[in-house]
Amino acid sequence: MSPRVSIITRTKNRGLLLRRSVESVLSQTHADWQLVIVNDGGDRSHVDPLLLELEPRLRGRALVVHHETSKGMEAATNAGIRASSGELIALLDDDDTWHPDFLKETVGYLDANTDRSVRGVVSHAAWVKEQSEER
Repeated sequence: MSPRVSIITRTKNRGLLLRRSVESVLSQTHADWQLVIVNDGGDRSHVDPLLLELEPRLRGRALVVHHETSKGMEAATNAGIRASSGELIALLDDDDTWHPDFLKETVGYLDANTDRSVRGVVSHAAWVKEQSEER
């Protein structure tokens, strides 16, 4: 059975940020999702060990598309969409995180809205500036 939501996360050599982003997916109160990570030309060591570590919690709901060389944001997004199987698509960059109720609220809004002209949800975002000393 296909997941309700496919979450596309693009990344490249930002393992610390990717971990935090994936943790925010794992914290969602809406659990009918698939995570598609597109490693756009980055070192696999920033992705594969993390997913192996988190697999007991991911429970087979994650897959990775590795690009040997960077193809850019748009191509990475399209590769993630092509690999996904969900009814709905959500984009979550590796440097972003979601509130635990994000998917519950956005999917609920789409489900409750009977106006067929509504095809997506845009939400408020808080910008946090930080500096990483990742190695």
